[in-house]
Order: sequence, then C-alpha cells, then structure tokens
Amino acid sequence: MTSRLQRWAPATTGVVLWLMAGLSAGYWGLQLLGRSPAVPVPPPASAPVAPDGALVARALGTLGAPAAVPDDGAPLAAGDARHVLQGVVGDRGDGVAALIAVAGRPARPFRIGMAVDDGLVLHSVQGRTARLAPSTRSAPTVELRLPDPAP
Repeated sequence: MTSRLQRWAPATTGVVLWLMAGLSAGYWGLQLLGRSPAVPVPPPASAPVAPDGALVARALGTLGAPAAVPDDGAPLAAGDARHVLQGVVGDRGDGVAALIAVAGRPARPFRIGMAVDDGLVLHSVQGRTARLAPSTRSAPTVELRLPDPAP
C-alpha cells in the first residue's frame, strides 16, 4: 500500500500545483485586462418633483378649467379666489377628499375637517362641490365647484 501512495503522491502534488498556478495566472490576467475607467455616479435629485395639478384633475375626470363659484348669493370669504377645486376623490364611506389648489400652488388632497388655508377648513364635499368654512363657525361660506363635464 505504501508503494502506491509513494507512486501517486508526486503526480497528484504536481497536478494540484499546476492547477493552482494556472488559476492564479488567469485571475491576475483578468485583473490586469478587465479594468475599466471609473464612472462617476450622478448625484440624486435634490428636490422631489411636484405633481401637476392639471394632470391630476384631468385623470380624475375634469374636462374644463376648474373655477371657484360662490354659494347662491352668499358673501365670499376674503381671498377665496385663491382656492380652486381641481377634483373630488372618494368612496362610499368616509374616505372623501377634495383636491384644492391654494394660491396657485399644486393641488393637494384635503379631507373634511382639515385646514385648507389660514382660518378655513374643508366643511363638506358633495358630488362635484366642496364647501369651505371658517374654523370658528360651522356654516360654510365658500363653495367651490367643478365645471360640468362636456357631453
């Protein structure tokens, strides 16, 4: 048994050493030939992209330009031309929200009871109409409507 081991040991050692030498040469050859120039990574965007209120309103079914319309003969609150209803989103439950643009900024969703602007809260949303009221009173004073869709 020792004669077999003595006969095969040098051959096996030689094969292992040549295999290791070949793998090492291949690794270093790939390291030298496979280097590519460093590509700089672009910096991340510094500011998030603001949603386009007109596109959101169009996706929600608005066909014309939204406009603020006063309640039937009710006096308007000061500065209500600043508020534009651009859409109404909701389900049959309490998940109703109105997309309102304030002072030309992009539209944001407001739920009933949320402050829309200084001193004004969203009082109610019904169909294509949203009513704003001062936070101190419960009666709505400003009514915003979406235009009727074109047939």
